[in-house]
Amino acid sequence: MTGEIMGILAPIFVVTGLGWLWGRSSRPFEAGFVSDLALLLGAPAIAISGLLKSGVSLAAVAQMALAWTCCVAVMAVLGISALKLLRWPVRTSLPCVLFPNTGNVGLPLSMFAFGQEGLTLGVSLFAIGIVYNQSIAPWLYSGAGSLKPMLRLPALYATATALACLALDLTPPVWVMRTADLLAGCLVPTMVLALGVALSRMRVSELRRSLGLALLRLCFGYLVGVAVAWAFGMTGAARGVLIIQSSMPLAVFNYLFAQHFKSNPETVAGAVVLSTLISFATLPLLLWSVL
Repeated sequence: MTGEIMGILAPIFVVTGLGWLWGRSSRPFEAGFVSDLALLLGAPAIAISGLLKSGVSLAAVAQMALAWTCCVAVMAVLGISALKLLRWPVRTSLPCVLFPNTGNVGLPLSMFAFGQEGLTLGVSLFAIGIVYNQSIAPWLYSGAGSLKPMLRLPALYATATALACLALDLTPPVWVMRTADLLAGCLVPTMVLALGVALSRMRVSELRRSLGLALLRLCFGYLVGVAVAWAFGMTGAARGVLIIQSSMPLAVFNYLFAQHFKSNPETVAGAVVLSTLISFATLPLLLWSVL
């Protein structure tokens, strides 16, 4: 079991480390370009390629989406309660509790742990997670709700198209699938590398609150993932992927939104760094609990 777990974790650690070293060097790294490449091209491509080639049923994808919606709802209740108890600002702190890094870390973990089925289920969760993240997080950080960020996401339409093909038993042309396969290949390594670069450029400040938000995200995430998986009667890859994704550290997007709207970005950056470092230390235990 130890060898299997290390075989899953080692590629993520190595590529993240390479990204960190790249970020600390004088070599250029256009983080915005890389993020756009992954979000606008890689994510929709892997949604089409993964969902249509994996053999995962439409029912399994729907169950994963519903389960993730329940996770977000329960996390919102727990997060608001904890933040009010701690007397921390709910509007700028709640996204840190709600939105984990289902892309940079969650997708490769799901893939290495459960193969193509794990990647496909992870992508379906990643897609619905992006919708929530890109709609709810800007609303909270800015104080003014808007659905425009969500409606501009290609992954949303790619996922809907792939699900329609599954429901209608349609097969896209060969050239479409091969194009999707080619573009999908850039997603996982690009996101892991970008995570390392992002970590090298963030700094921890307001240690107490940053650490508190990091622990809330990781502890609540794991407990809620286990509870929801049990409530839905999930087993195998579906259970493992839900718990893995729910237990991930803060999404880097939280920092980007906080910085854009000037909503305490220093604290959010610290929480991203600390939650990622803590999660890397606890990943072997997480994988042991789901394999």
